[in-house]
Amino acid sequence: MKKQKLIFLFPLFLASAAYAEGNKPNCAAITDPNAGWYPSFAADMINAMPYFTDGKSRCYIGQDISLASLKGYRFFVFEEGSVSGPYIEPIYDITIDAKTKLESLKFYAVPTIVRFRSLAVYFPSLTEGPSTELLSGRSTQSQYWWGERNLADSTKPVDYPYPFMSDDFLSGNAGQPALQKTDFQTASITLRNDGPEEFLDGIPKWRNWWYVSLSGVFTDSAFTFNIDDTYPSENRGWEYDYTPIYSYDNKTWQRFNLSELIESVKDDAGTVTRSIQIIKKFTENKVWLSRFYPYSTDDFDQFYAQILQTAPQGYITKETLGYSPVLKKPIELVTMTSPAVAEADKKRVWIHTRTHSAETGGSFLVEGLMNFLASDDPNAKIAMDNLIFHIVPVHNPDGVNNGNYRLNGNSENLEVLWLRDPKDPINLAVEAPFENHVLNAAMKNLTGKEGKFTLALNLHSSQSKRETRPFFYPHFGPSALGYNAEESALWDDSIKYIDFVKHYYGKDLIEPSPAEGGKAFVDKAYPESWWWANFKNSVMALTLETTYDQAGYAPHYVDQEKYRELGKSLGMAALAYHGLITPTLVSDTPSSSRSKRSLDSVILDEVASKE
Repeated sequence: MKKQKLIFLFPLFLASAAYAEGNKPNCAAITDPNAGWYPSFAADMINAMPYFTDGKSRCYIGQDISLASLKGYRFFVFEEGSVSGPYIEPIYDITIDAKTKLESLKFYAVPTIVRFRSLAVYFPSLTEGPSTELLSGRSTQSQYWWGERNLADSTKPVDYPYPFMSDDFLSGNAGQPALQKTDFQTASITLRNDGPEEFLDGIPKWRNWWYVSLSGVFTDSAFTFNIDDTYPSENRGWEYDYTPIYSYDNKTWQRFNLSELIESVKDDAGTVTRSIQIIKKFTENKVWLSRFYPYSTDDFDQFYAQILQTAPQGYITKETLGYSPVLKKPIELVTMTSPAVAEADKKRVWIHTRTHSAETGGSFLVEGLMNFLASDDPNAKIAMDNLIFHIVPVHNPDGVNNGNYRLNGNSENLEVLWLRDPKDPINLAVEAPFENHVLNAAMKNLTGKEGKFTLALNLHSSQSKRETRPFFYPHFGPSALGYNAEESALWDDSIKYIDFVKHYYGKDLIEPSPAEGGKAFVDKAYPESWWWANFKNSVMALTLETTYDQAGYAPHYVDQEKYRELGKSLGMAALAYHGLITPTLVSDTPSSSRSKRSLDSVILDEVASKE
């Protein structure tokens, strides 16, 4: 069937047809000459982009229609005299090929009273030279001849997607939906709470994660992206500046330069507005931006599939402990040990991470630890022959996949809700969150087997100043400060393990331990409180907080690989802690003789961090 040869001219200054909103139709149908699709543009925009419409819905290039699918199509844009009709000068005449960039389709035109813009789109040419066979649809050549020139949108459509912002992927978070804004080469978000409950408005510190994609970004000019939050000055909100990251493939990430960031804090009559403005000229039309390196349950699944290919057979197993209450995602337990050695001859190590959903540093530690244990390093064989590592890679899959910062899918802070049964503290109370019950059941089961637990690590990440290094929360203190034998023994074991981590990772890359940790955790409902209540100092339980920015690497930044190195150091320190290897040099003197380093009080306040 021969395609209808009609020219599509859309003037700048006349009214547009009204377009109904709704679900997008099949945008691939624009190539069907009988489907009724025709090209249009936003007439009031100097840098307008062509799109396709059927009079009700729109399909946008770069969002609904890829440039690759339009290969060979010719876009011809020109200015026309308001009386004479013939074009005066083409704005552009482009035939789409593999080298065409999205921004090349912008009009770059300055409207005047006596001229208006026109657009013609042609099918791919079947012969050499520019195509003259026009895409079918309804339009006319001139209002002066046929009087139907009012098909262009006189104002920018509400769904105009340049840029198009999305968080419709695992761990995505574009802030409060009602406050998302996009305009030409700009976008902004305002941070959201993890849930709809009103009490969360009073805890602004619990919203500090964002992760978005932007498509329709033009590479010929700088793009501006704003991240904002507003909260009462008496509440602790987002406190410290940080350096976000970006990626062109959602896999390989880069830090923004400080010169590309404008950070500001304003206090207006008790209301704090904190902002980061990113101004950057990107090199691709689609880009992902994030507060820190994202890590979803799918990311762990991919990692696990890869490590199974390299690990000795039978050294790694995985089981599902239960399914998350909202998204029904598996809560999994990975066990790593040598099957050739009896469990009775080994000690058990418990590690769990991602209790607070967006604290992704722990996931990279887990990868580093598992890579080490599955390697041909002689120390890994010693570890596998003598220790059993039980690893929960994602404690809170609902929060992780929903893009929450801290809470689960029911707006619960799992970290502080290890509510013990007052009649038997080995069990959790009925009102404890489901995810905690799932882990508790596994821990109880394993404590009843041969091979006793000796070490338990709880992996988190802390909001902190740019230069803050990772740090631990040891409990109690030395006997010289009045702690009893069990309490001081737990303190001494904790400091011993921390010093081994420093030795293998780098003495200057872990914050100094305090002079004492105190007893506050005993009456709390933390995981470490559960271990203490049931096993006292026979299990050395610690929280490790990674940090987000320079983390001891100033003027450079911490990245995924550096935290994988820290994960390996946790494994090496476990060997040294159990006396399986002897380091040639201990990192420094016991912390009981150290003085407390002058740090921000929040950083070393375990209660403030967890609650």
